[in-house]
Order: sequence, then structure tokens, then C-alpha cells
Amino acid sequence: MRKAADRWQVKRILLLCAGMATACSGTTPFAPGSERETAALDRLIPAAGGTLSCPDRLRLLVEGGPEARDAPALAVRSLDPAAAIALSAGFVRREELPQADCLLLLDRVRITESEVRPLGSLAVEVERVVSRRKIANPERAALERRLAELRQERRGDRRDILRTGDPTVDLVGLAAQTLVDVVDTVAGRGAEMARLEEELARTPPTREEETVERLPLAVERSAVRVRGKVRVALVDPRHELVWQGEVPVEEVRTYALLPASAPRDVRFPSTTDLVPVRDRSVLDAARSQPPAVAIAAIARALLDRPLEPPARLALADLERRWRQEDGSAGEARALSSLSSLEPAAPPRPTVRLDPRVVVVRDEDGDRALAFYIGPEHLLTLARTLPTTTLVPVGVAPGLVTYGLVESRDEARDLALLWVPRRGEPLRLADSGGAGGAPLGSPFAASDELPGAPVVDARGVTAIRRAPESADMVPLSEILGFLAQARERDGVGLAIDRR
Repeated sequence: MRKAADRWQVKRILLLCAGMATACSGTTPFAPGSERETAALDRLIPAAGGTLSCPDRLRLLVEGGPEARDAPALAVRSLDPAAAIALSAGFVRREELPQADCLLLLDRVRITESEVRPLGSLAVEVERVVSRRKIANPERAALERRLAELRQERRGDRRDILRTGDPTVDLVGLAAQTLVDVVDTVAGRGAEMARLEEELARTPPTREEETVERLPLAVERSAVRVRGKVRVALVDPRHELVWQGEVPVEEVRTYALLPASAPRDVRFPSTTDLVPVRDRSVLDAARSQPPAVAIAAIARALLDRPLEPPARLALADLERRWRQEDGSAGEARALSSLSSLEPAAPPRPTVRLDPRVVVVRDEDGDRALAFYIGPEHLLTLARTLPTTTLVPVGVAPGLVTYGLVESRDEARDLALLWVPRRGEPLRLADSGGAGGAPLGSPFAASDELPGAPVVDARGVTAIRRAPESADMVPLSEILGFLAQARERDGVGLAIDRR
């Protein structure tokens, strides 16, 4: 701390001397935001990314090293809104970096092979939650203390520079303070304070503490291996350059079939990768679920293949071409499966499993589906909820928490729940209509429960009131209910309608 204070003292002396020299020479000082100040800062601070091409930046992030820490982030986007994407250091979602000059675009994963392999029985120790209580979040307290220290240091620096007692020197000190603030914001405490404030906004004030008991249990293990391929394009939107390739993806999920005598609210410890299930039909459904996409593995596989010379193609044209090709392939598969001997039956909507969809439960089992409409809020059908204020919710494999009913509208048949476990929200569509396919939850028999969100490329367009039913809650009712929850019930909720 002493060395840091000395460095700032030296900086103040140098800036004070620079200000005095400027005043004595009659040179006009830099005005904040002026072209001269911008040019000076550009000379002092190198432009992020330099002249690296998109393939070079991708290789730098994959190989790591000291230079990778200073490299600008690379944006990632998938044409499949329900795709499970595991990001790694240096990669962010396109929504968080809309003006990125390099983008990794992923097509829908095409499954090529899947299998279920039994692994035999296993004796495990499971957990059962006995009680829960909310406690102050120590991580938030640590962030607040550090932020207060930085603010105190900044106030001390300003007093040292501005309060000299000599009006002439104080005028020079005022100019020096402006330059100190610029340097402080760009490369010093200002940047750290901004980072801490963002992290503080994401950190909840409380966290849930659980009391658990451990029980021995014998389970039957099975492994579901799913292989597929995904088209990947590295895009330079500014220069309309595209490097394309197709890479393999694979995921192995290990499931544990629970005995009928096991309590319904048991879960496995976080140290195990077993996913508890109660029905073997879940294993068959898992075979049709595309594998999760690990961006680090995708990027490395793309670089391991010789990249063809880039094509001149705009990002919008590339997305349109991929969507057309996906649609043509789907039509071809549908036509090949038609039989001319029997009349075609009405197609049954395919329920796609998505971790953003959870399960509302009670002591008798699964009642309905709900989905994240905000980082800590779920939307579901009001008629499926019990009359109690707290509702059990299955939010992850083997994990049941309790949701608090914050708003309910029986006329619209909608209810809003707050849950202590954060999740990624689904985007709402920006226009009406109820087109699209329903999303289900990997934590229940999703095609047998009401409340499935209907999703297309725009986002959520409706909510199904019953499985395989055309009776739906339209988007207009959803938006009206959310506005009512904010105004009447005072619910603080931010929804995504990008």
C-alpha cells in the first residue's frame, strides 16, 4: 500500500510540473474530450487488438499466455437459441459485445450418432435438504469494503493536489487534477472501481444457507454418448471476411437411475457428475438432445484444420444462407419419411430440452413447467400453482429450491416466482404470433406437463396451457402481466427483448 501511495505522489508531482510548464509557455491545455486530448491518449495507449487478423486473435486466445490476457474479447453467437454453450476466457456472447470486430458464428448442431451404455450399479451418498435460511453474502461485503477504500484514496488524492493554499498554484493544480482523472479512469483506480461496481451489481445481497443430511443409496448408472457436427464461421464483420469449417462435437452424460424408494427431494453432491433420473425414458430422450458446445474445443478444432482463404460475405448474408440450408435439409428429411400408402398424421411438435426451463413441483410430483424470464424470476401458469406462497422448483439435476410467488393473475393464468438460484433468461419476441416449437425441461417428462414456452428465432411467443394443445397464453397477455407485476406489485424485473 505504501509503494502504491508513493507512485501516486510521484505522478502528482510530474503532472503538476507539466501543468506549470504549460501555463508558463502560454500553450493552451487540452480540453476534456478535445481532438488534441484524444490524439495524446491514442499515442500513450495502444489501440486494443492492434492489426491482428481474426484467425490470429483466435489462435492467441486458444494458445493462451501473457499476451492473451491483454487481447480483446471475441464474440460468440449461435443460430440455435436453445444451444448449450460453454464459454471460456476471452470469449463473450454477442449480446454483451454487439460491436465486436471478430465473431465466432455457430450453426445448429447436427447429431450423427448416439448410444446408451449401462455402467452397472453403484453405492452413493446423496443429500437431502432439511432446512434453508438466508444469510448476508460475504462476497458482497468484501466488494463494498474494497470499493469504499478506493473512493477514500481518490478523495485523499484530490485534497493533496487542489489544496495548496496558493491561488496561482491551485489553478495549475486544477488542470493537473483533470489529467489525473483521465489517467486514473483509463489505467488506474477508476478502471478497478468500474469493474467492482459491475461485479457488485451482479452479486446478490444475501445467499441461501442449507442444512443437509446424507443418505446411502444404490443406483444404476448409464452413460449417454452423443456425437455430432457443427458448422463454424469466423467472421470479420467490418471487412466482410468469413473463414468457414465444420468441426465434430461430442458429449457424454452419466445418469443414475434412482430406486422407487428414494425420497423425491434428494440430490447428488456437487463433486459428482451423475444426473439423477427416475425413469429410463429420460435416457432415450437424452439421445436426441444435441451435445453441449465447448467454445475452447471448437476454436482449437477449427485452428487444427487448414483454413481456406476467406470468402467475401456479409454476416447477414451468411446467416440467411445457413438458415435456408437448414430449412431445406429439414424439408428433405420430412419428405423422405412420408408414406404413400397411409394418410399422413398431424405432426406432433418436437419438445426440445433446455436448461432455462425448470419444473414446478409439489409433494405429489411435477406440476408444470416454468422458465427464466429474468436472472432470478420464473414465469409459469397460475392455475398449476398451489395456494401457498412458497413453491418447490427443480432448477438443476438433483437440486430443488423454493420459489416465492411475487405476482399472480388468475384471469391471465400467469404467475411470477422469485428463486434464489440465478439462471439465464429466455428472450421475449418483439412481435406477436404463436409460432415456433415448445421448449421442455431436462429435469422432467416435459411433453406431459403444461407451461412449456413456445419459442422461435425471435424468442418466446406464447405459453402452452396443456401438452399438445393449441390453447396458449399469447405474447400480448405475457407483456401485460409483466407490466402489471411492476406497477401493482412493485416487482423489480428486467426482461430481454433484444
